[in-house]
Amino acid sequence: MLSIYNENEWLYPDTEVNKNTHAHLHTAQNAYIGFQCILDPQEKFKLCHIQMNWEVEQPIETEVFYLESITVDENTDLEFMTTLDYERCKTFVTRQAPFKVYDCLIPWEKVESYEKRIPLYIQFKVGEGTVGEVRGILKLFIEDESKQQKIVEIVIKLQVYDKRLPEQKDQKLGMMNFFCYDNIIKNHGVTLNSKAYWALYRLYVRRQLEMHCTHIMLPYAKSIRNEKNEVVDFDFTEVIKAGEIALEEGAPFIVGACIAHWGEWNDKGYYLLWEPSIAAESLEGYYQLKKYFCKWQSIVDEKGWNRRIMQSLADEPQVYNALSYRAIASVFRKCVPGVNIIEAVETFNLGGGIDIWVPKQDTYEKHREKFQEIQDAGEQMWYYTCAFPAGKIMNRSMDLPLLVSRYILWMVFYYGLSGFLHWGFNYYIGEDLYHEACCPHKGKKLPAGDAHIIYPGEKDVYRSMRYIAQRAGAQDYELFKALPCIQQEQVRRWMQKLCPSFKVYNTEVEQFESIRKLILES
Repeated sequence: MLSIYNENEWLYPDTEVNKNTHAHLHTAQNAYIGFQCILDPQEKFKLCHIQMNWEVEQPIETEVFYLESITVDENTDLEFMTTLDYERCKTFVTRQAPFKVYDCLIPWEKVESYEKRIPLYIQFKVGEGTVGEVRGILKLFIEDESKQQKIVEIVIKLQVYDKRLPEQKDQKLGMMNFFCYDNIIKNHGVTLNSKAYWALYRLYVRRQLEMHCTHIMLPYAKSIRNEKNEVVDFDFTEVIKAGEIALEEGAPFIVGACIAHWGEWNDKGYYLLWEPSIAAESLEGYYQLKKYFCKWQSIVDEKGWNRRIMQSLADEPQVYNALSYRAIASVFRKCVPGVNIIEAVETFNLGGGIDIWVPKQDTYEKHREKFQEIQDAGEQMWYYTCAFPAGKIMNRSMDLPLLVSRYILWMVFYYGLSGFLHWGFNYYIGEDLYHEACCPHKGKKLPAGDAHIIYPGEKDVYRSMRYIAQRAGAQDYELFKALPCIQQEQVRRWMQKLCPSFKVYNTEVEQFESIRKLILES
């Protein structure tokens, strides 16, 4: 009736029961840890109550989530986007699409009815002061359609090591996930700037911070036009509100949104987002950029945000448009001095235009020596993932092994980097992300889950198993960085057995857990 599973492996509606009723977990203090389980009573039951009893009272929070299945409608392709040709991708994906996988976590009390199987994720937040082996029993009270109750007991053995995850203000890892403000309206049915809108935004910020995001992306200001449709000013009202909420919630940094973009990948220039007909490097582009940035500078000064603000300018500068990007950066440097520029980049030829470099994972490995030179010159180096390249390369896709979503943060440490970026926190643009995980994009489809790592609920924002994995990887990074240098090198040697590159990784959960335990004990 009861089966326990590791939190680093995918569960499916047809996952075989293993009859394991004990959960053995290893963690540090001030950290999250959890496991998955399936109740299989062979008839319809409802979970009506939970009760966690520790042998000795502990500062440990317990949460139980129902695992909602998501349809992966296409597989990640060998090189780009997705495919229904399984032969092209069968060596690196978990299953042939279409298939259902348990990815969405819904608080158990919000689920009114279940299928005959009840898949759950049990999460613990281990507080400070808990050390050593902690034992307890989790009781799940379920009832059938005739209101008859049964109690399912799960034996918990939790080994808490004498290591403490630092508070967010002290963490070493930088992280940013791009945020789509329009999707608050689309996915929750609220009105822009309403009380409900900003309450949901605050919740989205909390979800980002829980996942260890340190940089919260703001919206860009709306243009104000005269009767001739000419841009005469910019309205930063929503930008200010979003920034205030993010900082109130404890975000270390807020990031001004991109203000320009390229039309095609190999274009030589950028256009202004509020006026695509104007080239960013043109004289008119200069005037408008100066107007935008000077007003932004006055707001930053007025709010006292100078030490808490960074800026993205134009996404993914590359060899084709490097000169155009430098022109935008020079205007920004002139109008907003002292604020660091953070950018996802596709080239290393942007010196002076970037402060925090974020090359894509394959771009970084291809030009690692060049990026290392930049890093040695004292500039920060992160990395990012997105839909391209596809194939067997680390990403957060739902048809790749779940453990890969955790390794993504291990690679930040392995390569001596300081941060991670992904573009898709909530950027899903399809009609039904619960039944079509592959987001439509320019006539093709993005790999399953590439555009989002959370799910919209009624007045709520649901986590995903990939979210849990990425959060766990961020926790791991902080623990690695807390070790002395000699031990950090030992950790990298252990990592070579699991994930020596973005394209080579071992997804055997038992081997992963054995090495993770060695690291916790080191």
